[in-house]
Amino acid sequence: MTLECGTAPRNEVAPDDPVDDGGVEEPLRLNDSAEQVDGLDGDAEQVDGLDGDAEHGDGLSQAAEGKKAPLSKRAGRALLEWVVIAVCAVALAMLIEAFFLQAFSIPSNSMMPTLESGDRVMVYKLGYRLHDVGRGDVIVFHMPDETSQSQDLIKRVIAVGGDTFEISGGRVSINDAQIDEPYLALRDSTFPKAPITGCVDPAVPDRCVVPEGRLLVLGDNREFSRDGRFFGTIDEDTVVGRAFMKYWPPNSFGPM
Repeated sequence: MTLECGTAPRNEVAPDDPVDDGGVEEPLRLNDSAEQVDGLDGDAEQVDGLDGDAEHGDGLSQAAEGKKAPLSKRAGRALLEWVVIAVCAVALAMLIEAFFLQAFSIPSNSMMPTLESGDRVMVYKLGYRLHDVGRGDVIVFHMPDETSQSQDLIKRVIAVGGDTFEISGGRVSINDAQIDEPYLALRDSTFPKAPITGCVDPAVPDRCVVPEGRLLVLGDNREFSRDGRFFGTIDEDTVVGRAFMKYWPPNSFGPM
């Protein structure tokens, strides 16, 4: 009986008992866990790879910043070029206006029907530096005195230096010959107004011998023009230039 009781415990702890087998599997699970930890280390390495990408991104950012400087310089050069072009254009326009061409607006109807109030004309300024003023030219000149509110006037040259100007029967004669004036608003509408000053002979309303270097000018709308019949002859040096083209309104664009 005693022996039987002793053998029973030895059978409980036999090597084939499943408890012992379970004890052998525990280290295997620990090894799997270790591999998972290693996997985490691999993930950590991937994170390090992201850090490498971040470093690469910093390189791109630096490259972009490096490109901004040349772009900024190019923009600055382009702006400077446009400024230079604008300055040159303004200077050229001022040069043209001072010596070649200038635009004028017509303020009244004293030159109707050739020009009406609001019309705009282009005046050629260089021509009279190369040749003399001619009869029939429409010219712009500085007003001879303060009788007009306009700084400049526009009229037609009727007589030049050495000419004898006369008014008779509503018609104009130059050097004893009546002249044809198809540009007048009304024919036979030229009448004396006041003694004509600045002549060789004494001032009278209907006759003037024009001195050399001076001009006698009249408006085409004779009855509504304040011209040489009021302020006398003008000095050629006061002439700005010849009006050669009307550019406004568009429907009357063309040479004069």
